[in-house]
Amino acid sequence: ESFSRLKRQRKRAGELSIAFISRISPMKNLTGLLEILSRVDRKIKLSIFGPVEDPAYWRNCQTIIKRLPTHITVEYRGALEPHEVSATFAAYDLFAFPTLGENFGHVIFEALRAGTPVLVSDRTP
Repeated sequence: ESFSRLKRQRKRAGELSIAFISRISPMKNLTGLLEILSRVDRKIKLSIFGPVEDPAYWRNCQTIIKRLPTHITVEYRGALEPHEVSATFAAYDLFAFPTLGENFGHVIFEALRAGTPVLVSDRTP
């Protein structure tokens, strides 16, 4: 796929569009991201992509999502096909990857290659 043809979404003033693209499991720390977002006072849209590997963990995430302030919107978009990843990254302002332990993941490279900044935890070398 040609990265020169990726469509970058135009940044909306006053709103941050964040993608979480990962397996939904405790190690990937979606709950940590949601807890952080609960304390943010700006308008944020979080789109979650990835397979639910741990249904109990996902139910916990959904409980946190329901408690988020109204200026934080969250949508679950399901799993992505490999050929959809780059274009998906290009549609967001930021890739949040708050993992609890990770080697340098290919997903980080994919985001950067699409021109999307990456926010990682201090557990990612």
